[in-house]
Amino acid sequence: MKTLNAKDERIADLFSAGAKAEAIASDVGCSAATVYRRLRHPLVKARIAEQRAAVLRPVIDVLREMMQRAAAVVGEILDDPETPAALRLKAAEFAFSHFRAMDGHYAQGADIAALQAIAQESDDNQYEYAGGSDDDVDS
Repeated sequence: MKTLNAKDERIADLFSAGAKAEAIASDVGCSAATVYRRLRHPLVKARIAEQRAAVLRPVIDVLREMMQRAAAVVGEILDDPETPAALRLKAAEFAFSHFRAMDGHYAQGADIAALQAIAQESDDNQYEYAGGSDDDVDS
């Protein structure tokens, strides 16, 4: 099983927290060039992506719940015969335009996920990582 060494984990953690390459280099005891090189490594990139996803997950959950509530309100407006026709038309236009936009994003997301899976497969076959002997050496 491929794992990151402690220095690469620290680089990923600091980068995910917003630190600049120079500050990361100073913290881990290497050059900024080494930091940039390590940030390109597939396992470091994966750790950064996992950390970002962990931060975004709760935000996405809140937004998803808000969208469901908003859709319910739009649905009530559309279904209420007492609602003026002009307002129902606006609600229908709003719902339709947002559905089309979301549908497009979902389709793009599926395409992107498929491409990322192919790229990851390629990376897995191309790189063999043993914890890196050159990680501690600045060029």
